Amino acid sequence: MRCTYPVSEHVHRTSSAGSGSVVSQVVERPREYRIKSRNKRIKEYFYGLSNELSPHVKVASWKDVQIFKTGGGMTVTTCALGA
Repeated sequence: MRCTYPVSEHVHRTSSAGSGSVVSQVVERPREYRIKSRNKRIKEYFYGLSNELSPHVKVASWKDVQIFKTGGGMTVTTCALGA
């Protein structure tokens, strides 16, 4: 048996009997609501909750790039081990 009832304007809850008479509940949201919600979370990720962040792009040539490794502790070369 499947029963659907509205929780709010955008959300409907569906209850159905699963295996072993366990009742599972699935929250169904309209496609448009899911798209708006996803886009809002993506914007919050990049710009912050109150737009305090400002992501930007910086283009650089490989000749201008230096890569450094930090952390990891000291390393010993194999020649120092006598191997």
